[in-house]
Amino acid sequence: MIQKRLMMLLVIMLLVGSSVILSPYWGDGERNSKQTGDGRYHDNRDTRDSRDFSNEPPLSAMNIKKYKIVIDAGHGAMDSGAPGNSGSYEKWFTLSVAQKTYDLLRHEAMFEPFMTRSEDTFIPLHERAVCANRLTADSFISIHGNTFTDARVSGTETYFHSIGSEGLAQKIQMQLVQALGFRDRGVKQYSWKVLQDCKGPAVLTEVGYLTNKNNEKMMLSAEGQARAAHAIVEGLKQYFSAKHAQVNQQTEMLP
Repeated sequence: MIQKRLMMLLVIMLLVGSSVILSPYWGDGERNSKQTGDGRYHDNRDTRDSRDFSNEPPLSAMNIKKYKIVIDAGHGAMDSGAPGNSGSYEKWFTLSVAQKTYDLLRHEAMFEPFMTRSEDTFIPLHERAVCANRLTADSFISIHGNTFTDARVSGTETYFHSIGSEGLAQKIQMQLVQALGFRDRGVKQYSWKVLQDCKGPAVLTEVGYLTNKNNEKMMLSAEGQARAAHAIVEGLKQYFSAKHAQVNQQTEMLP
């Protein structure tokens, strides 16, 4: 009798075990970790047994190439940056646009964004580049607001250091000009310290002139900052989509 009961229990265990399906957690498609001000990530995944995988994407979606993007909010803390026409400071503008850009990139399947600073902190220029290099970032975007003694001067300009970064600078400059409607001051090559030390594609964009009344008004508005963030993301999407297509074309041509 005992042997029969043991046999029945073993059969039940085998049947139950065969019905268990292991599935990786995907969630809602966003990152499963949250970046803190010190650059670390805290896991916030829901590990409860009641998780619902009914909307889980196919496994092929998990193999999408994710480009690492480092968003750098210029200045910070005692380095206030350029003073604006209204008395505002550049460091707050750059942080706000950088955060909005980061948030948008988190919802793009092809990107994995990072920020050099997420608070009003000071980070030396070389450390910003080191951050990108350690991550082996696919691009580094430094966001700034311009200034000049003549308040009539206005417009958007984007800088690159290495020739390999010019294409990225062109895409971002074009999108910013279209989104904000500022004067197009063009793409320029210049040896900014923060760009020199980056090993991957890196650009520095001067979104507009905070010393120009009209530029500043748009730049400090919620709408203007949203437009700038969307423009930067769109520039990145166009640049990396073209790059991805080029790689695929070269692969197809191989014997």
